[in-house]
Amino acid sequence: MRKLILEEWLSLDGFAADVNGELSFMESVTHYADEEQLSFLDGIDNILLGAKTYELFDFWPTATVQQEIIADKLNSIPKIIFSGTMNQAPWGLWPEAILIKTDAATAVRKLKS
Repeated sequence: MRKLILEEWLSLDGFAADVNGELSFMESVTHYADEEQLSFLDGIDNILLGAKTYELFDFWPTATVQQEIIADKLNSIPKIIFSGTMNQAPWGLWPEAILIKTDAATAVRKLKS
């Protein structure tokens, strides 16, 4: 059976946004990837994102290994975007993300192992 790994940014009060409902605080977060994170990505075969998170990932499709050591590895992993409103999900010079407009839970269960 495949593993589903969840990474979520959440404050102690249970919100992922600041007091104004904004996510701009994430722009000030500096990424410091290392060799351990690079090897962790070797075990990931798909990255699942919702439409809003896909929008927040706008840095990555154009990131280079000079900026972030994990850029090429992260960008080469196939992305699956769940959205009922999007019509395409480009990923810079990398392959376009797969767009799923149906129920996310059902789609995840059907992913090939």
